[in-house]
Amino acid sequence: MYSIVKTQKGSTTIYYQQNYFRLQKTNKNGSNRWVCTNRQCSSSLILKKGLLQKVRGSHSHSNIKHSLPIIKKIAEIRQEVCNSPSKPIPQIYNDAVSQYRQHNGTAESVPIFDIIRSALYRDRATVLPKLPVTLNDFIIPEIFTKNLYNEKMLFCDQNQTLRILGFASLSALKELAQCSIWNADGTCRTAPKKFSQAYTIHGHNEFSMKPLVFAALPDKSQDTYFNLLQSFFYILNQTAFIFPNAKILFCHFHFAKNIIKHLKKLHLHDELKRDDVKREVANILSLPLLPPSKIIAAFYDSSDVLFSINSNFETFISYVEKNYIISPKFQIINWNHYDTLCIRPTTNNHRLIAKPNIWKWIMHIQKDDEQTIFRSEQEKNQHRTTRPRKNKNVKHDMRLDDLKAAFENHSIDIIQYQKKLRIISYSYITALENTLNNTDETS
Repeated sequence: MYSIVKTQKGSTTIYYQQNYFRLQKTNKNGSNRWVCTNRQCSSSLILKKGLLQKVRGSHSHSNIKHSLPIIKKIAEIRQEVCNSPSKPIPQIYNDAVSQYRQHNGTAESVPIFDIIRSALYRDRATVLPKLPVTLNDFIIPEIFTKNLYNEKMLFCDQNQTLRILGFASLSALKELAQCSIWNADGTCRTAPKKFSQAYTIHGHNEFSMKPLVFAALPDKSQDTYFNLLQSFFYILNQTAFIFPNAKILFCHFHFAKNIIKHLKKLHLHDELKRDDVKREVANILSLPLLPPSKIIAAFYDSSDVLFSINSNFETFISYVEKNYIISPKFQIINWNHYDTLCIRPTTNNHRLIAKPNIWKWIMHIQKDDEQTIFRSEQEKNQHRTTRPRKNKNVKHDMRLDDLKAAFENHSIDIIQYQKKLRIISYSYITALENTLNNTDETS
């Protein structure tokens, strides 16, 4: 009995008695002549209507081809590469080889990855659109405009001057409507190639934090954020969702990161070696944890000290003032975390590989959206979180809550309160000292 198999290049061959045959011609009577793939061999098969009619000649060569089980396993790997375009090809290969060894006791005859690597990546290329050369020269296929449950996900595709892409499924919007806290998180490291920033809005409810809105942005300008949010609120109006209690919060860590990065940009980073400078910079980094009514006074107290130490801090002080304090680019209500000190969840915008291509990025957010949907269903039905927070983070927030209570009960004053908060700011400064070359910024 013979078997029909595919070669690495996709051609059809016949496997018969441990040898492979390729189609040579179709005869006038409707039969097909298949000849040995070894061109020095005269052996051939005659098939008609799927039945083997004749075997001619004998093989005068050794058989160096893969066995039928190996050929079938390679075919399975190649099919899986096409069926699961978001799954890394090396992972597909390793899983398949592991499965083969479990069933056959050895994987010694399976071709090593480098032997079939090019064929596997050619297969993957056939199921993904061509990668764009510029941001303006590609059209998003319909399959990438929806989530894995066939809900429309692409709500913004602006291509007037700069390309802006925004994604949020109907299920995600429903979840967002029930979240009292929204955390916005922007990162450059995981932005798709050709884009400057990946921007995510996470919703936080009583159970956990979940990514719900995704965007790929060409830059970090105020106009870009405005255009994205304008499209976002338009789709909210179209879907008749109301968010009466929602509060949009920007990431505290990225607030700190922007401050420290600007210090370096102004060549003032070495000043942090001075304890008095480090203390006042830490006070500025702690502003998001102060009561809103105390922020302006606390900022100017620290800025006066910094200016008295070194007048070169004037430009730095002006930057913080214009962006966060007086008629700021980022409103205090959006970066102040005082009301949520005991529930300060973190986002997970850094789980994606660095600089994926646009199609891999979209497939990743489709998977994130899928996980958000079933996590939400599980949490609501079982009344428990699907992502328990680390004990150290829970204890940390409990200490913050106790500190806040002590301040509000007048057990400590604002100076003592700031002193305790500086512990957090010092940890941020330490963490950022080795990552200042990273270009990630919050929006």
